[in-house]
Amino acid sequence: MRSTTAQHRSSRRFAALIPASGLVLGLVLAAVVPAQIAHATPSVVASDQFGRTVSGSWGSAERGGAYSVIKDASTKLQASSNVGRIINLGRARAVTATLRQVQALNVDVQGVLGLPGRAPLVYQGWEIRRQANGTAYRGRLDVLKGGQVNLTVSRLDPGNVELSMARVKLPFTATTDTRIAAEFQVTGTSPVTVTARAWLVGTPQPDWMITTKDSTTRRINHIGNVGIWQYASASNPGPISTTNDSLVVTRDPDVTVTSTPTAPPVTPAPSTAPARGSVAVGAASYPVPDGSLFVSPSGDDQAAGSEGAPLRTLAAAISRVVSGQTIVLRQGVYNEQVSVPESKQNVTIENYPKEAVWLDGSVPITNWQQTGSTWTTPWSTFFPNTLDGVADNPYFVNTGSYPLAARADMVFVDGAQLKQVASASAVTAGTFAVDQNARTITIGSDPAGHEVRASNLQQAIYAKSTGTTLQGFGVRRYATPYNVRGALRLGGKGETARNIVIQDSATTGMNFENDDITLDHLTVQRSGMQGLGGNAAYNLELTNSIVSQANLEHFNEAPVSGGVKITRSRDITIRNNDFTKNYSFGLWLDESCYDATIVHNSITGNQGHGLEVEISAHALIADNVATGNGKSGIRLLDTSDSQIVNNDIGGNGVFGLQLSQDQRREADLTVPGHDPRRPKPDASFTWLTQNNLVANNRFGSGGQFQIYALDNWTGIPVDDWKLTVTGNLFTSSQATLFAWGGSDKVTLTRFSSPGALAAAKGSSWTNAQTSTSQPVEAMAVDMSSTIALPLPADIAAAVGQPTGTKHIGTF
Repeated sequence: MRSTTAQHRSSRRFAALIPASGLVLGLVLAAVVPAQIAHATPSVVASDQFGRTVSGSWGSAERGGAYSVIKDASTKLQASSNVGRIINLGRARAVTATLRQVQALNVDVQGVLGLPGRAPLVYQGWEIRRQANGTAYRGRLDVLKGGQVNLTVSRLDPGNVELSMARVKLPFTATTDTRIAAEFQVTGTSPVTVTARAWLVGTPQPDWMITTKDSTTRRINHIGNVGIWQYASASNPGPISTTNDSLVVTRDPDVTVTSTPTAPPVTPAPSTAPARGSVAVGAASYPVPDGSLFVSPSGDDQAAGSEGAPLRTLAAAISRVVSGQTIVLRQGVYNEQVSVPESKQNVTIENYPKEAVWLDGSVPITNWQQTGSTWTTPWSTFFPNTLDGVADNPYFVNTGSYPLAARADMVFVDGAQLKQVASASAVTAGTFAVDQNARTITIGSDPAGHEVRASNLQQAIYAKSTGTTLQGFGVRRYATPYNVRGALRLGGKGETARNIVIQDSATTGMNFENDDITLDHLTVQRSGMQGLGGNAAYNLELTNSIVSQANLEHFNEAPVSGGVKITRSRDITIRNNDFTKNYSFGLWLDESCYDATIVHNSITGNQGHGLEVEISAHALIADNVATGNGKSGIRLLDTSDSQIVNNDIGGNGVFGLQLSQDQRREADLTVPGHDPRRPKPDASFTWLTQNNLVANNRFGSGGQFQIYALDNWTGIPVDDWKLTVTGNLFTSSQATLFAWGGSDKVTLTRFSSPGALAAAKGSSWTNAQTSTSQPVEAMAVDMSSTIALPLPADIAAAVGQPTGTKHIGTF
C-alpha cells in the first residue's frame, strides 16, 4: 500500500504549489469548532448520501457543511445519482476536500466505496482523530491485484509515517461494479481502542473483524477531525474512477465490541517499539488468535498443537497449518529450515507474547581434540561456494584480498564469528578452517569454558505463499550460499515481515521477490554480502528499519553488495530507515526501478556510495541525512526525472552529490537491466541523467566536490541534461561547489560560488553559501524564506509538511 508520502510520481518541478498532474485523494472532514465535552448519547455530526447534482466539486454535504476541494486539473469531483464521484484520479495522485463542521473524540464512521467497472488498485481510508500535525487513526480498504481486499487499521505518526496496527484479508474479492461498506470506531484514551469491519453491500453486516488497542506513548488521545482518504496505486494502467456514498459520522457511539476475526489480524508493534529497528527479541507481544497452532522446544510433533499440548518443531506446524491460521512459537531456540508452500495462504508465524524465539542455523560443538595451538572436531556439513555457477566467482569475489568471501561456513565462539582461513595449517587465534576431505573443522581459540557453534543450515524460512506474515522473532547464523538468496526469503505476494532481528547471515539476510511486500521494524546486522535484497517487488514498503555492517565478507561492490539493493521494481516506498556502516553501498536501487519515494532515512558511514539510484527513473529523494560515506552521499547514474530535495549532505569521502552518465541506453535491448514485466523498449525510462531537480538541500564540508556532474563515457555535456539546481545552501572554502562536465568526457568547469554558477548556468537559481567552511549539522537555515523553493502539495505530503513550506535541509 502506498500512503500519501508516495505521491510525487511525476517529473514536474516546483513551478506551482499545485502540481500539473494529479494528487492522492485525502478528503479531510476537518474541524474548526471548539473542543467539546464528550456527549453522553450518540449524535450524528456528519452525513452525506450525495442526493444532489454538482459538477466540479461535491458541493455541501447534507450534514457537515460545504466541501472545500484542492485538486489538480485532470481530476474531477462530481455529486449525482446519490454518489460522490472521483473521476480520472491519476496513478499515485492526490486531491483534498474539507468539511469544516466535524470534530469528535469517540466516533463511529461508516461509508461505502464503489468500484465502477473492473476493480482498480486503490486504497480508501477513513481518518479519525486527525490532529493539526497530521497524526490520525486510519481505517482502510486496500483493493489489490486479483481483486483481493484487505481491511487495515493504522496510525499516522508525526512526519506522515504510517504504522500498520492490524490487517485482515476479507472473505471476498472485488470484481466488477463492486460496492464495499466499511465501519470504524475509535474510542477511549488510555488505551485507545480501534475496531473495524467491512462487507459487500447487500450482504449481512458481520461482527467486528479487527479490535486492537493502542497504549503507546504516541497514541492519539485528543479530540480531532474525521476524514476520508484515497490513493490510486501507481500500478494502475491509467487514471481510475471511484464513488463514495452513505457517509455517516456518529459522535459518542454505543460501544459494543465483539471480535470474531475471519482471519488472524496483523497487529501493531508493541508499545516499546523503537522509532527504527526491531524490538529486542523477546519483547514483541502480539495477540494470539483462537485456533492457533503452538510450538515449543519441549513439545511433541505427535501432539495436538494446542497451547497445552504443543508441537515440537516449526516444520510439523507448517505441515498442519491451514490458510489463515497462526503458528505461535514458544520461547527457545529452533535449529530448523522450513518453507511455507504456496497452497497455504495468509499464514502468520509469530512469537508467543514477550517470549524470546530464535531460529538458529547453528549447533553447539563440544567434541574437540587439541593439537598444539589448534583444536579440531569431526564435521559433515559443507556448503556450495558457487555464484552464478562459478566457484568463488571473481565477478563477485575480491579474489586478491578476500578470496574466501563466498564460503558460507561459519563458526562462532561465545557469539562472535571467527574468520575463515584456507587450511588448518593457517589457523591462528580467532580463525577457523574447514577440510571437506578430512571432514573436520579446526579452530585457533581454546574452546574450554566457551560456547562454540558451527552453522549447519542454509536458510530459516522460505515463504512461498500469498500473504505470509512473519513477526516477533530472531534469525541468526544461517550459512546462506548465494543461490538460496537469504536466511529469510519472501517469495509470495503480499507478504509481511515486522519486528524481526536477522544476524550473521553468510551472504544475504533477507530476500524478497514478489509484489506488495511490507517490511517494517527490521534489524539486519552483519550480513556477509548484503542485508536486504529485492527484485521484481512492485508496491514495496520498507520502513522503520536498521540495516548495518552488511558486506562483512567484502564482496566486490558490483554486481551486488551492501545494506540494501532493489532491482526491477516499481512504486517503492523507503521511509524512516537507518542504513549505516555497511562495507559498500548503504542503499542501492538499480535496473529499471521506477517511482521510488526515499524519505526520512539516515544513510551514514557506509564505505561506498551512501545512496545510489542507477538506470532508473522518477525517484523522490527527500528529507534524508547522507553523511560520512566513503564515496558520495547521493549518486544518480543514468537516472532521470528525479527530485533531490531537502536533504543534509556532507562529510562524504569524495562527492556530496554525484550525477553521472555512462554508455548504457534503455533502447538498447542487449544491455542487461530491463524489467521483463514491462514493454521493450519501455517509455518509462531513457537511462539518461536528465530532467533532475536539486533543491533546498544543505551541502556541508568534507570531500572534494559538493556537486559533481559528468558524462565520462559518451560526452553528453551537462548543459544538455536539463538540470535545475536552486534553493540550496552550500559551504564555503572547502571542496568545489559545483564541477560542471563538458562534452569531451573529461573537462570540468569548477564553480566556487552560487553567484558564479547562476551567472553561467541558471540566472534564476537562488542558491546561497556560508561565509566559512561548516559541517552540515552546523549550517544555519535562517535564509530559507529567502532562497528555498516552496514545496508543492505532493512532496510536502511525502515529507509531512504543509504545502508551500520553504525550508533548507532536513525537517
